[in-house]
Amino acid sequence: MNYAPLSRTSHLRAAGAAHRQAANYIVRVAGETANLGRVWPHMLRHSCGYYLADKGTDLHTMQDYLGHRDPKHTAHYTRVAGHRFEGLWR
Repeated sequence: MNYAPLSRTSHLRAAGAAHRQAANYIVRVAGETANLGRVWPHMLRHSCGYYLADKGTDLHTMQDYLGHRDPKHTAHYTRVAGHRFEGLWR
C-alpha cells in the first residue's frame, strides 16, 4: 500500500498538535507495515494493561498509568491476565 508521508497529511499539520486521526493513521500504518493487520490505538492500550498485569504491577500504579478513574476497570486486566495462561503447558 502507498501511504502519504506523515509530513504531508493535513491532520498532522494543525499547529503541530497530534490529533486522534493522526494517532489512528500512524498506528494503522505501523501495524500494516509490520504485517499485523488492522491495529488501533486502543489495542495498544489493552496490550499495555495486560503487560503490566502479567508483570505483577500493583493495581494503583496500573490505574494511574492507564488513566482509569474507577479501579474496577483496571482490575479487569488483573483478573484476565492470570487466566490467559492456565493450562498452557498441559
